[in-house]
Amino acid sequence: MSEEEDKRFEDLPQVEQLLEDFKALKILKEIEETQRNIDHEMQEYEQRHVEQFQSSQSELERLRTKEASVIEEYKTMLERDKQTRLENESMEENIQQLDVQITELQREKELLMKQVQALREEEFSPTNIPSTELTLALFEGLGVKPVMEDGQVKKLILETQDKSNSCIFDVTERSASYNTSFIWKFLAKGLDE
Repeated sequence: MSEEEDKRFEDLPQVEQLLEDFKALKILKEIEETQRNIDHEMQEYEQRHVEQFQSSQSELERLRTKEASVIEEYKTMLERDKQTRLENESMEENIQQLDVQITELQREKELLMKQVQALREEEFSPTNIPSTELTLALFEGLGVKPVMEDGQVKKLILETQDKSNSCIFDVTERSASYNTSFIWKFLAKGLDE
């Protein structure tokens, strides 16, 4: 062996050590690269996780707000429903009271109508009005006005339609048929007779 070869053999452990160091360095670089890749992926993962978390938080807040709104709307609807039921009950009570009042008023009306009918029958019954008064009542609309003395018709004021002629006529001096005839003639002609 030559010296050169010996030297090589002597350097062999150093070379082997260098090779080992080189391999270790290479492995370290690979580990560092892997660590960087892992760190990068972790950052991306954390960023995605944070974004998903924030998105989930936003969605959760939106849903909570919507839930609160729906609950409030539901409470409002329940309150309105309760109020409507109370109003309906009140209206039903009012309707029942009005029905009772209407029934009472109808009874009162029927009673009053019977009383009015009885009074009319009594008032306008030919048996209640003397024939002279009945005849005079017919003439009153034609311009004949009775003059009452002691609760009885004693005289008549006769007046033409145009109010140009008038006279006072004593009804106690003659018969009812004469009085009727005179009144008709006066109304037809005036005071020409």
